[in-house]
Amino acid sequence: MGPNEFHVVGRREHWDATEAAKKIEVPTLVTNGTKEGATDAAIKPYLDHIKDVKWVKFHYSTHMQLFEERERYLDVVGKWLKAE
Repeated sequence: MGPNEFHVVGRREHWDATEAAKKIEVPTLVTNGTKEGATDAAIKPYLDHIKDVKWVKFHYSTHMQLFEERERYLDVVGKWLKAE
């Protein structure tokens, strides 16, 4: 893989899952936080290719929104599940 998740080497260096995202045919909830590696730019290619996607940004979280913004996270997920 590499020394960390931001420096990939080897067989996965050029791996890209955006084509696979086009095959997702179910409603999909994507979340990210402002303090994590899954930046807006990193997830945008997936958002652009998933047909029925809802994206929610957590402004006070890393990749652990359930723990860092628990009330809002549960509200977002609950409303999304009820809407589907």
